Amino acid sequence: MRSVETTRDQAAPEHAPVRPLDFSVLVVLAEGEHYGYGIVKAIAERSGGSVRLAPGNLYQVLDRLIARGWIEEAERRETGEGGKPRRFYRITSAGRRTAQTEGSRLKAMVPRLKRLGLYS
Repeated sequence: MRSVETTRDQAAPEHAPVRPLDFSVLVVLAEGEHYGYGIVKAIAERSGGSVRLAPGNLYQVLDRLIARGWIEEAERRETGEGGKPRRFYRITSAGRRTAQTEGSRLKAMVPRLKRLGLYS
C-alpha cells in the first residue's frame, strides 16, 4: 500500500473548492471501495457518459487525493474481471469531510443559479 506523503496540499483547508474530478472520485468512493477502472466506469455512469476519464488522468487524480490524505489504498483483490488482483481505494474520514463540505458549498449555490436561470 502507498504511504501518504506529507505535502503542502494536506494543509489545504477542507472548505476550499474541490476540483470537479476530485469531487467525483470522492463521491464514488463514499459509496464504497473501488478499483481504478471501476471508478472510471462509475463516474461515466453517474455523468450520463458526459465525463470520460482516461486511465492516466485517473491515476494523477488518485495520487493527488492520496497525497492530501483524502483517500487511501485498500487491499488488492480480484474483481472477477480477468483474475488478476487489482488495487482498490477507499475514502478517508478527511476525504469524507471534504466531500461533505464541497457538497454543502455546491448546494448553497443552487438558489443563486436558479435566480440567474442557470439551473432548473
